[in-house]
Amino acid sequence: MVTGRDEEGQSVKRLFSLLIAVTTVTAACSSNNSPTAASRTPESPMGSPAVARPTPLPKSGVISPGTYVTNFHPKMAFTAASSGWEVDVDTPGWVAMEFTPSAPVLGFLGITDVTKVFDPKHDGKLIDPPKDFAGWIGELPGLKVVAPPTPVTVGGVEGKQLDVLIGPEDVGVGPIQGARIGNGFPKNHAVRIIVVSVDGQDVQISFDAEDAGSKYFGAAVDHVQPLIDSITWG
Repeated sequence: MVTGRDEEGQSVKRLFSLLIAVTTVTAACSSNNSPTAASRTPESPMGSPAVARPTPLPKSGVISPGTYVTNFHPKMAFTAASSGWEVDVDTPGWVAMEFTPSAPVLGFLGITDVTKVFDPKHDGKLIDPPKDFAGWIGELPGLKVVAPPTPVTVGGVEGKQLDVLIGPEDVGVGPIQGARIGNGFPKNHAVRIIVVSVDGQDVQISFDAEDAGSKYFGAAVDHVQPLIDSITWG
């Protein structure tokens, strides 16, 4: 998730992370108002369905349930098992999507390739992500850890997950490759953060519901977790 939540394109107010105010480069829907659909593979002559090929994730717009491959680096694919997902950004350094954990509340998911982070001891200085990236995030000023880092696995890669509650000011983490805004977390939000190292690249996955406090946090987890569990790398 990201700080800022500016607006690019037609609508969507932005934040990554996550998580985070996500800036959008989205078109709310395609010209015929139909969602992008994942490809379907016909059944084989024997009647058993063949494996569906992942569909390239669109740069923006609503997507139908299905399996998608992103432009993200490291290479990543995921399955959206439910409807209601909308793509804001799909770039090598950042994937951002919206979802609806509980209407009319929106949620935001950000997946970020973290190459540099802000040095909390020296304003304006960038440093490499610390080895214990999850622990480092948990010690950033302006947030409260409500669930400490615990081991998780994403796409077969071990990582750590923590839940935090952001204070009255946005919390910045660092820049986002190729974006005009930064990686961070939005004020007054409950955020889940997952960090993994994929082939030596630090990846941050974060999401939250666009509502102060944690009222809709559980609903956001229920909506996002199946997608995270489906992620594959390479």
